[in-house]
Amino acid sequence: MTLRSAVLLACVLMGLALAGPAQAQVTEPPVRSEEARTTFEQGLTAFDEGDYGMAYRRFRLVYEAYPLNRHTTAALLMAGRALYRQAAYEEAIDLLTQFVERYPTSSYTGAARSTIERSREALAQKKRLEQRLRLGIALPMTPREAAFSQSLFNGIRLAVDAFNADTSRTHSVQLVFADTKNAAGATRRAVTRLARNDSVDAIIGPLFSEEARAAAQAAEEQEVVLVAPLATEDDVSAGRRYTFQANPTIGVRGRVMATFAIRDMRLASFGLFAEQGTNSISERMAEGFQEESFRLGADVVFYEWLQARREWASVLDKVGMDSIRSVEALYLPIDGQGAPQLAEGILRSLDRAGTYPRVLGNTRWSGLRDAALASRFHVTYTTEYHLDADDEAVLNFEERYEALAGEAPDRLAYVGYDVAQYLLEHLVEHETTDTPLVDVLQAAPRYDGLATRIDFGQSNVNQAMFILTYRDGERRLLR
Repeated sequence: MTLRSAVLLACVLMGLALAGPAQAQVTEPPVRSEEARTTFEQGLTAFDEGDYGMAYRRFRLVYEAYPLNRHTTAALLMAGRALYRQAAYEEAIDLLTQFVERYPTSSYTGAARSTIERSREALAQKKRLEQRLRLGIALPMTPREAAFSQSLFNGIRLAVDAFNADTSRTHSVQLVFADTKNAAGATRRAVTRLARNDSVDAIIGPLFSEEARAAAQAAEEQEVVLVAPLATEDDVSAGRRYTFQANPTIGVRGRVMATFAIRDMRLASFGLFAEQGTNSISERMAEGFQEESFRLGADVVFYEWLQARREWASVLDKVGMDSIRSVEALYLPIDGQGAPQLAEGILRSLDRAGTYPRVLGNTRWSGLRDAALASRFHVTYTTEYHLDADDEAVLNFEERYEALAGEAPDRLAYVGYDVAQYLLEHLVEHETTDTPLVDVLQAAPRYDGLATRIDFGQSNVNQAMFILTYRDGERRLLR
């Protein structure tokens, strides 16, 4: 017998001696048995050598073939430990629970309870691994896009790490990556492989709308849910069942602003300006605003198209000040380079004219330098991304991200984290309720992430955005 086994045997025998006659839950004193002692020592030797199957059989023989001997309780405890080492967790729990119930005052009860608890934890982890979710990631790793993909992937990975670290979870998650190579054909093949060969439960990716269209086609063919994190073109998910866009489309952004202006700000008449042709983003936001205004019964008094970007500088001359004064608010979806400067130029023109309608805008209005000027018009705008730098959860994420990547997280890192967090929560709901994931996502309540919001609202396009305003010389979150 090895020195370790000898020490273990001495501890076991000492424990039995300390237990004393008063602690034994028996009606007769334990009997001596040389055979029981020899068999017990054989069990200790096998246990010490890592042969837990043999050890369990030796210990079991001690308490079954030689009942009520001096090694009975020690053999029961060691048999339970041998079962635990063999990953027979349920059997270990059953045996040691019977032991504790039969010998509640034994000096080994504490050790038995500790092994029971470890067995329960290991059993729960085993079940989580058996109920593993497979999350596909389809991103381009070509030189130009690799840095973007890495940031997004790092955010996703941190979400998965946090999910797997939560031992209360009934499932675990495995990431499966595929390179889309920033090409339509490669993207379709990547999504098909993830769905067909890797049997993923859902896919996040790719980056932008062109790739997302190809990915969506493959996702529909394979009937696997795909969540595009960044794509903003309406045709990515239009008419599709399995493709979702976590980034609000251009038209949705205009509709969200109109809904808030009419229902929350109680405004009923609007004037619209939009840049046509070369910058269709502005036009599509204005179209979405107009459509939602009509649907909600508001009045669009005028809608002026600008033929060139330079016309924003003289936009008020397009309709005249009388028309400006006839509406409660102006919707000005300015986009592109220099948008904040163009926006401030319009505000200064209105200020000089002494006319102060409410001004509504898009995310480009977040960069105004003259917050006091913007406050005079109660400038209110939508944005798909808003970060509270003082939030404890944000600070925790920043710390974890820097430990992983060696640098501070950028916008894509937050998007990746939020989209993954959202999707994982609903994948579990899908698995536990057997409800189709498509239906789960469309019925889910609004999710408020670290920097984004997600609410598909019975559609396949995210309808949730932040609403901010300028008040008293500073920006404030309204909703």
